[in-house]
Amino acid sequence: MGGSVRAALRMGGTITGEHGVGPFKRRWLGWERQAEVLELTPRKD
Repeated sequence: MGGSVRAALRMGGTITGEHGVGPFKRRWLGWERQAEVLELTPRKD
């Protein structure tokens, strides 16, 4: 799955969708967003 995420990001895509990022995709969110943005993002655990 990580390879698919990298490919999408290289093509200018995103790992987020209309409903945000769930626990499964959260591990790759740092590939797309900067640490400062992640700190400001609310999380539902």
